[in-house]
Amino acid sequence: RDGRLVYDGYPKARRHLLGLAAPGTALSRVASVRNLRREHLPALQKLHAFCRAAAEALGTPCRVGYHARPSLEPLHVHIISIDLDSEFIKKKAHFLSFATDRFVDAAVVERAIENGALADALEPRDGES
Repeated sequence: RDGRLVYDGYPKARRHLLGLAAPGTALSRVASVRNLRREHLPALQKLHAFCRAAAEALGTPCRVGYHARPSLEPLHVHIISIDLDSEFIKKKAHFLSFATDRFVDAAVVERAIENGALADALEPRDGES
């Protein structure tokens, strides 16, 4: 198995899951997207494929990706429906963390790691940090 899924405890959309690395994999001890390195790429691609398959199975349009500035460890991938309809969106920052470039698509993370530009890809362009 390439990963495991858990429901987000404070979902920010009608469908909001977290994809986690399977125990004992190359990613299971990675704290954050910011700690990913080129040697993690094969395992990361498997985790992303697992998460994309989960998103597809939800039957509603979803995004698969990361917060540019994660506040929770360990490494986790958000699988979130695009509606952003939730009682847990209580602050503007909650909405912005998924609706702006503060949320980075999994494919962008993969390309950035391949190109040695992960730090740049995780830098929000909206003027906020």
